[in-house]
Amino acid sequence: MDSPASAALWCALVRYFAGRYTTAAGLVLPGPVNDEDTVNCPSEEIGRAAEQLGHLGRLTWNAASGIVPDILICFPFDDHPDTASHSRVFMNLLCRRIAQIGTFPWSCVYAAGADKTAQEGLKRTLGSLDAAGPEKIFYIYQLSQSGLDERYAAYLAAEHKEEEELYDPSELAAELYRDFAAACGGSAEAVFFSPALLDARYDHDFYDVLKRAIGDKEAVREFTAQEQVFRPGMVFCDLWDFSDRHYPLDWIPGGGTLSCSTELNGLFSESLGTPSRVLSVSFQETEDGVAGIVMRNLNTTADLTPVNALYFDFMLEAEGDGGDEDVSVVFVVGTDDKRAEFHADGLRCGTIRRLSCPVAAWADRDRVDFIAIAVYAGAPVSLKLSKVTAVGSGISADQLKAVFAPAEDTAFAAWLLPVLVFLIAGSFAVFVLLTRRDRDEADGGEERRLP
Repeated sequence: MDSPASAALWCALVRYFAGRYTTAAGLVLPGPVNDEDTVNCPSEEIGRAAEQLGHLGRLTWNAASGIVPDILICFPFDDHPDTASHSRVFMNLLCRRIAQIGTFPWSCVYAAGADKTAQEGLKRTLGSLDAAGPEKIFYIYQLSQSGLDERYAAYLAAEHKEEEELYDPSELAAELYRDFAAACGGSAEAVFFSPALLDARYDHDFYDVLKRAIGDKEAVREFTAQEQVFRPGMVFCDLWDFSDRHYPLDWIPGGGTLSCSTELNGLFSESLGTPSRVLSVSFQETEDGVAGIVMRNLNTTADLTPVNALYFDFMLEAEGDGGDEDVSVVFVVGTDDKRAEFHADGLRCGTIRRLSCPVAAWADRDRVDFIAIAVYAGAPVSLKLSKVTAVGSGISADQLKAVFAPAEDTAFAAWLLPVLVFLIAGSFAVFVLLTRRDRDEADGGEERRLP
């Protein structure tokens, strides 16, 4: 910060985000902090760069900790193997400066390439420090399409047993990620997979391969979204109704999503008999189509045991040259560690739908932090969401509403998802590899050998 005015503006911004997202576990500073301009600057200037960064971290923590006391300040680092020696000098100076100005909870978010030895350089750097280093390290594994093509060609050229079943490219990507995560060892708080540089990031099947290959085998359960079902005694509660709203009710865009706002919609207005608005979600267009997510975080973890289903009233709309393409929509309910996915495939644009997600079939519905909608399509489309309704039975409407009442004061239950949206432009899904004990698969529900 080069002036008191800029420092005050920064603190105001930090306090805004800390107050807005009071359940955030951490804030990531702009970065990477070890960009080439920094680590290649003259020796007499690198100390000044480390000092400024240390002060920025302390300033950020001072501003945020008054609202979120245990918040973690995260410094993003890129992998620069050609400047590793200078990076060690920079990291040492940064750690010393943090110790001098008064230490605070901080960590490294390390974006590494596909080389599974890359993190060894960071380990050596941290092992050579003469001051206290970061409390935690988060790794982001970034595999490029060219790197995957090269690895796959080498894999096919190697000798294989006649009865051996060969990997396809997506399966090899998952194996490379597993190798990278294993190489991180106990130094990693978490290891993330970024598909941002892969062509397959727009392929729904690619994520199924990843989920089968990594993580806890009970972490993700898949079900099929159904047409609405009405039974005697059912109780309904509209959670988010956009028909007369001019703001998105705290639904936020995630990776692959360009915008999320409300607008008037002709088809819903005609269907409801009155001018009606929808939450309109547009996605980043590429030559391969679109893949994006929009989500609603709950302020506190909700117990959906009294809830039988969630109804989603929506339609899909073709954009630009988009036409008669099949679209896949996935409704997601869960936490960082476990979630249920309700799939609807082969959908066409231009039709109003009400689909039911039978959350009662999911055994872990007693802990839910967020609700999200993901869209995959081979051509440009947008999502028009009219409302989300909770359905229960054997309870009153007020009791059903009370399950979601805390959601009105929304905040992020998990800080890493929005952080990674900014760190990994164009990325949709980020998968966390955590060490968990193998457990038997739970009975019930339609499952597809998912983790």
